[in-house]
Amino acid sequence: ADSAADPPPDLINRYHTLLKHIAAVDRDPALPSAAARAARRRSLQSDLSALGDLALYQRASLAGERASGGFDASRWVIRALAGEPSPEDSEPIRLLDVGAIVSGRYAAAKGCARIDATAIDLHAQDDGVVEADFFEYAAEPSRRAAFDVTVLSLVVNFVPAPARRGHMLRLAAEVTRPRGRVFVVLPAA
Repeated sequence: ADSAADPPPDLINRYHTLLKHIAAVDRDPALPSAAARAARRRSLQSDLSALGDLALYQRASLAGERASGGFDASRWVIRALAGEPSPEDSEPIRLLDVGAIVSGRYAAAKGCARIDATAIDLHAQDDGVVEADFFEYAAEPSRRAAFDVTVLSLVVNFVPAPARRGHMLRLAAEVTRPRGRVFVVLPAA
């Protein structure tokens, strides 16, 4: 099989495990010196680079979802929104999908109000996904309380510093209207 088309099945778990190890380097008591921490960080970054780029991770995510009938955040969100009225009777639910690999997953939502989804990703791979850094996107004043629903699917875990992850969650709350909903999906690894 072509490695570009068929990522290793354990790539996602290995990727997240390495991200966790990188984030923990500064708290590792076995690495008391700055030089030791820097060397460990370089080694882990090298291992991460050897796994491939984010596009490969995204292909692995889609392949795993297709092969196993795996988790698709949009199905979970649609089920959670089922039966909820739109914010205004004739207005669709405005949804921000952060870390979207593909667009259009909310277009044919059944059992809930019409959804107008905006899909963004740092490295968009689909023409319908806006390439944007969420931190910059959410900082735009026009986006404050602009969405009824915000979905952070497998993106918080990519932010290495805990304070920055907290900032991402605060920004998600800020772009979501009062009494709106924020959905957060984290990996099992």
